[in-house]
Amino acid sequence: MDKKFIVGTKNEPAVTMTIRIDAEDNAKLEAAALKSGLSRNKIINMAIKFALENLEFVDGSEKKD
Repeated sequence: MDKKFIVGTKNEPAVTMTIRIDAEDNAKLEAAALKSGLSRNKIINMAIKFALENLEFVDGSEKKD
């Protein structure tokens, strides 16, 4: 896999929502925030954007209309 998760800054309009994540993932998120100097929120938004831009469905997993 040659894709990179690049950490940077950019502000866009936002919507507030509540999510639940595993404690282990939260610890990794905290560590990434401390290491990068960015907020958890910024890293989460960057990760979501990366995931959505690189999303690929395998046979049978995409909902049909």
